[in-house]
Amino acid sequence: MGFTTDHILDGVLALAALHIARYNTGRRHALLAYAIERHSASLSKALPLIFLVKPQNCTPLFVFGVLTLYYSLARPIQEDDALIFGSGVIPEWLYLMRGIDTVVMAEASVFSSPVSLIFRSTWGSLDYWKTHTPEQYPVLTELKDTICAETPDDRERQLTLQETVVALTRSYTFFYGGNFKDQDKLRGFYEWLFKISDAYLRLLKTGDDGSLAIVSPTIIFTGATGQQGGATARHLLSLGLRVHALVRAPTRAAALNLQRQRAILLEGSFDQPEKLQAACDSAELHQATNIVRAVQASGTIKTLVYTSDLVRSAGFEHCTILRPPVFMTNYQLPSVNGYFPELERSLPLRTAMGSEKRTMLIDPNDIGRFAAAVFINPERFSGLAVDIGCEALTVTQDASVITEVSGSEIWLSMFLAIWRSAGHL
Repeated sequence: MGFTTDHILDGVLALAALHIARYNTGRRHALLAYAIERHSASLSKALPLIFLVKPQNCTPLFVFGVLTLYYSLARPIQEDDALIFGSGVIPEWLYLMRGIDTVVMAEASVFSSPVSLIFRSTWGSLDYWKTHTPEQYPVLTELKDTICAETPDDRERQLTLQETVVALTRSYTFFYGGNFKDQDKLRGFYEWLFKISDAYLRLLKTGDDGSLAIVSPTIIFTGATGQQGGATARHLLSLGLRVHALVRAPTRAAALNLQRQRAILLEGSFDQPEKLQAACDSAELHQATNIVRAVQASGTIKTLVYTSDLVRSAGFEHCTILRPPVFMTNYQLPSVNGYFPELERSLPLRTAMGSEKRTMLIDPNDIGRFAAAVFINPERFSGLAVDIGCEALTVTQDASVITEVSGSEIWLSMFLAIWRSAGHL
């Protein structure tokens, strides 16, 4: 088909270039550029035909849609990519999948073509999805009730959201209602993506909270305005997940910044167990114990990511302990004022560490990346205690880097040497 249809050959070459680029780092940039070139050529030739689907071109157009979907999923991640439905963002792959279904539905000839083997094995699953009477799952029933309670005066929005939940209930059957094969589970999931309405997608695109509640889990953060919690919250918000942030002062700049990114602010602190439990809709030991007990009492939390061994005996379905080292930002304003106040005045870097003793460092933003990865895939990291870090440097190297970046000469002042010369050691 590729040798007789230009846009198919271009699509295959684009996908092949992406595949090779993953393993050939020396040619990576050239291969990625070639992939973009071939993908663009494929689009320019095939897109005008989408509105003219007929028996002669329906099969190549179907294959074009599949290749384009694969290209979208295989290309390098970009800053504005959304893994799932984001706040105001709908990922490209969703539109591509729905477009493939449109081609299939527009021309029945696809069903008698060789490519029908791709989906023929799950036709029985499709019929079952449409005709079976699904059981009522408590979590979805509660979601429907909440939608009714929150949208009493907006009948159109209420119906749109309820229809989406009803369709989702049918797909739940494939995962929780019987012994289905993996291919049937995938068909059950994809069928829901095909059935959600354009009206629902419009609500998603505006960042409507009710529509996001259907497709995105809610993650609750303590310390959300700190360096670790704030970085994690930002990464999860960028992926479209719903974030509830427990903050002491909702009017502070850091809290308001999270709110602008569509986080829900909940006022409270580690020392207020009743507010912690309400929020479950580092710290002193009693504070850490409070948050673990509050999460246990909520009864709805399945995954806890924390930096304390307290979670090991708490009985959660998934728990992961992250152990970050020293923050790189300790050498930057404003943190440097607390850790190394003399550095702001270009004075000595005072340390009790040996000059050649290495210390592991990490950027808090990278802690956020690690934590977000755990929330996205809790089963993979469940039960693990992970020591994370980026670079191990000596204080001599620290001083050298700060000197290079700041343009001011930083020299070491070694406490041990000073104490020895003073006769204290």
